[in-house]
Amino acid sequence: MILFIHEGRPGQTDAQVKLAAAVYAEKTGIALSDELIIERTEKGKPFFVNDQNVYFSVSHSGDMWVCLMADSPVGVDIQEVRTARTEEIAQRYFTEQEKHYVDLWGEEGFYDLWVRKEALVKYFGLTMAQGISGFEVAKNGDLPGEVCIGDEPVKLTAIEMGPYVKCAYAHSKDEEVEIEWI
Repeated sequence: MILFIHEGRPGQTDAQVKLAAAVYAEKTGIALSDELIIERTEKGKPFFVNDQNVYFSVSHSGDMWVCLMADSPVGVDIQEVRTARTEEIAQRYFTEQEKHYVDLWGEEGFYDLWVRKEALVKYFGLTMAQGISGFEVAKNGDLPGEVCIGDEPVKLTAIEMGPYVKCAYAHSKDEEVEIEWI
């Protein structure tokens, strides 16, 4: 699993994903189609039409762009921590356990939850409206490293990106992520 990071305004996202895929293929020794075609499901989840063995998820916030690639489904989210109506959003979309977490940790805690919830939404290929309220990612004032959605255990891992940037990814395998700047 490789997390590709680009700092600075992202250009054409599909072109950056294809560049990341070429590096991923080289580093993992897999063969990819010479001409990757990216399409999106009706709910917006991108995928390679002609290479079903590589899964990816993309996110950007401010001047940061990330793309997570793996050999199994993944979801990633990155967010700049900025002043927002976090309490209002938490009241609308978070469970009681998650609201308690935000009460304990404030704005930073809100973003810890938000990136995990959005990573799960992307992992399952849902829209934000379908999924953000359906996942509980905090329990007893803590952030567990794994949640069960139905019968499926999904791991949630945070990546330290700096003091004002939160990033997390959802995955199903016990595998460390490699960071690659592009």
